[in-house]
Amino acid sequence: MSDLLSYPAINPVITLVIPLFNAERYLIETLNSVKFQSYREWQCIIIDDGSTDHSIDLTQEYIANDKRFLLIKRKDRTLKKGANSCRNLGLKQTVTNWVMFLDADDLLEEDCLKNRMLAIESNLSNDMYVFKTAFIDNDKNIKGTFSNPDPNIEDIIYRLLKHQVPWHTMSPVWRKDFLQKTGGWNEDYERLQDIELNLRAVLQKPAIYFATGDYDSFYRFLPMSDEKKKAARFGFCRILKDYYHPLLGNDWISEEYKIKLQESFQQLIERQLINYINNVTGRDLPWEELYMETLNMLNLEVEEIDAVQRLFNKMA
Repeated sequence: MSDLLSYPAINPVITLVIPLFNAERYLIETLNSVKFQSYREWQCIIIDDGSTDHSIDLTQEYIANDKRFLLIKRKDRTLKKGANSCRNLGLKQTVTNWVMFLDADDLLEEDCLKNRMLAIESNLSNDMYVFKTAFIDNDKNIKGTFSNPDPNIEDIIYRLLKHQVPWHTMSPVWRKDFLQKTGGWNEDYERLQDIELNLRAVLQKPAIYFATGDYDSFYRFLPMSDEKKKAARFGFCRILKDYYHPLLGNDWISEEYKIKLQESFQQLIERQLINYINNVTGRDLPWEELYMETLNMLNLEVEEIDAVQRLFNKMA
């Protein structure tokens, strides 16, 4: 295995971007799955977001003899923290035409990059290439797969809005200039950032290639912390606020799908309120403010909005 150290990617073809923050538990396993790819012409950019555990030391030791890895330690604290900011920084540093994103606990099958690049090189006209990802538990047992959707853009939008996630963050390989034109990752989203990015991307009606082979990557499906659940609540509200009018007012989405999207928005509004009332102890005033702003933006009846506010007040 050490022989691979003699194959630095002087001219990489694809870039992998990994945001890093306090990920020492799974980090080496993830880096191994990148390092020992059968395809060698890659660069891996790791952006540390201020880790306080041993993540930086582990990374520096691991990559010391392999020039294909690049570690960036963020020092400009005026920039927004978070994985999306790190991903955007990695995107700016990318010199290849193709880029994909991993988290620091994800895993790649040994021939992942080889098979992805074969597919890309056989179909060079696409903006994004979506491959199959399985999700695994902590013991690496496969618990399911992200299933690629009907290539109909309207159906993809519908599934994204329903949170029937058709692909994982590491599933696509992006054409770099298309992703940059799309605007990169939205740094206001702490959760559901992949849903938001993919909605924004597919609204441009990109050319998408969907792989038909087996899964080639693995998402570690772990229980969500309370902090992540809170961030998800904000994410759902922001999706509502940011995409209600752009989707329902879109001139190429059919009336049939607009009706389905309207129903999905309504279900999402109701589900978020029920989840908040039933599962949150005390009050989360910033989220309540965002939720009320969202209701006002949806042009609901004043009586309906007032009823929700009274409901919040009873939680005090």
